[in-house]
Amino acid sequence: MTSIELREKILDLMQKLKIYAPESMVNRLSDSGIKTFVSEKSEKLDGYLLLDKSVFNSLPPLPVDDFTDNKLVFLRNSNDLEFIFNLYQICSSGLLPILISPLTTESEVEDFIERFKPGGVLDSGVFQKVIESIPAQKVNENDAVVILTSGSSGIPKAVVHTFLSLSKAAERGNNAMGVNGQDRWLLSLPLHHISGFLILFRCIAGSIPLVLAESLNPSDKEFDAALKLGPSLVSFVPSQLRDFLTSGKAATSNFRHILVGGSAVDSTLIKSSLEANLRVSKVYGSSETAAFVAITDYDSLKEDIKMGALLYRE
Repeated sequence: MTSIELREKILDLMQKLKIYAPESMVNRLSDSGIKTFVSEKSEKLDGYLLLDKSVFNSLPPLPVDDFTDNKLVFLRNSNDLEFIFNLYQICSSGLLPILISPLTTESEVEDFIERFKPGGVLDSGVFQKVIESIPAQKVNENDAVVILTSGSSGIPKAVVHTFLSLSKAAERGNNAMGVNGQDRWLLSLPLHHISGFLILFRCIAGSIPLVLAESLNPSDKEFDAALKLGPSLVSFVPSQLRDFLTSGKAATSNFRHILVGGSAVDSTLIKSSLEANLRVSKVYGSSETAAFVAITDYDSLKEDIKMGALLYRE
């Protein structure tokens, strides 16, 4: 399959993605026309909307008719649903998104523009060209997304992933968890990080419904609302797993896989989770590896508990 064919395949799968979005998230969409269309075309489910597959086809194109050869576009949005719409608009226009945090300050955005020199910025649904911007580097037709690392060891680095690398990573992740058509992923991590972005891409590549939540904090009532949709797959960082464990919601959840990673995981937290019958798996990965590349699954962790080895392994 050629690079162009793979891109078109992913865009086609993205159009068919089923998304459960809170009505409040739909109401915050910046485009009133799309907001009305989504509301009218979606099935209502207890404060949520199940998006119809026609929504992506109805998104307005970006104004790129006279766009320069610079294909880089910053993407920043705090609304996860609009972020996904914006991502589709960028990729279907043949451009390359650089994902930045919605918490990035205006000063930091200016610094990023100076450093990466994108051709445009799509911020909260508003697209603007960057005047006289020069491409930082050549964009290949198979390039899909640019992820900025956390910058834990200095200035954030830019990691370019292709449609092929993302597709393979999503396929490996889905296979490792035995994902099937009955599953639903909860988007529990920020989309501008590789861990959250790969949740979206696993759903796209595997035709798995995606459940959005107004809050990523398991202690919040908005998280409860997302749980009512019955998601069966979730990824947590340790603090989320701890909050989920202490919130009292674990007993009523339908999670058959809980991935935990992103930082060192305290062995006592794993032990407490397993004792609460949470099907946790420890994962390891990075922005460069397109999320996790190593996993210690639930059965292995249970065996460690039995053998008394867990407290000595990190």
